[in-house]
Amino acid sequence: DERVYLTAAHCIVDTPNPNDYVVLGGTDLNNDDPTYQIFVDEVHVHPSYDPANSLNDIGIVILSNDAPVKPYRWLTAGATAGDIYDIGTTFTAVGYGDTGGSGDTSGKKRKVDMDIVDVYSDIIIYGTGTENTCFGDSGGPDLVTIDGYPTVIGVHSFVTGGDCFEYGGSMR
Repeated sequence: DERVYLTAAHCIVDTPNPNDYVVLGGTDLNNDDPTYQIFVDEVHVHPSYDPANSLNDIGIVILSNDAPVKPYRWLTAGATAGDIYDIGTTFTAVGYGDTGGSGDTSGKKRKVDMDIVDVYSDIIIYGTGTENTCFGDSGGPDLVTIDGYPTVIGVHSFVTGGDCFEYGGSMR
């Protein structure tokens, strides 16, 4: 929302000091003129984060001021998700990452619609073979429209393959 940003734990676990972060927003962060820059007051990594197995790869940062954004809804813990996590469900992945593993195309906000191809209790797996999330997209949201509102159903955690075209996974 305006002050709480969802991210992947692996993006923040090695630097728990909030003074080491500034959150940037906009559509192209490479243009040296982001829409906004806001300092961070708190950094929180999921207490059961396990980097060796990509489990509980969730974290949040609390901003020092409100960001000029329209908040997404989060799927409430314990809520009945219906068929949202069924194989074949289409969602929109948003991120600022690379377009193919080269490292030189990150920083521009992009989105892609993908389908869930496998589901676990805490992770969804996706990938089309031609489009996927990539390096630098970690921490970005997976969105499904529920009752007319974009709702976060996951957060990007990992991709496989050097070109990012195999598959990816998000924490539910």
